[in-house]
Amino acid sequence: MSIGFYQTIIILGYVLVSLGLVLLINKVFPSRILEEYNKNEPYLVKLIKGNINLAETFWLWGFLGFIIYGTVVFFASQLSAATELVLVLMLSYLVFASTVIWNSARTYKGKKQFAIAAQTAVVFVWLKQVFGVLVVNIFS
Repeated sequence: MSIGFYQTIIILGYVLVSLGLVLLINKVFPSRILEEYNKNEPYLVKLIKGNINLAETFWLWGFLGFIIYGTVVFFASQLSAATELVLVLMLSYLVFASTVIWNSARTYKGKKQFAIAAQTAVVFVWLKQVFGVLVVNIFS
């Protein structure tokens, strides 16, 4: 199955919108909205704020999450009717995982190399998504 020019433009548009959402979430949520919660805040709120350990966030939501994500995307992409839904779900998880890893790295109190490595991994995942779409379109 080859991806056409217009489909590539739509996918890149989704990626750019998703990147914008990541930047917006990183700007708005930790600094204004989520700081109003108390110490008994739910796990998801702590996760989005970056108050969960970087190792847990990276390995659970990043590494393991992307293995599951990749498996689901692979099998779902075999169903041509589900392509649009798969794209939306894929980008939604990508935005979520990128945000929680980035925020956890931002608030990490340990060695700075680990925080930089986690944020670099997030950047590489996004680059892979963008260039993966371009390469598929060029060589199809």
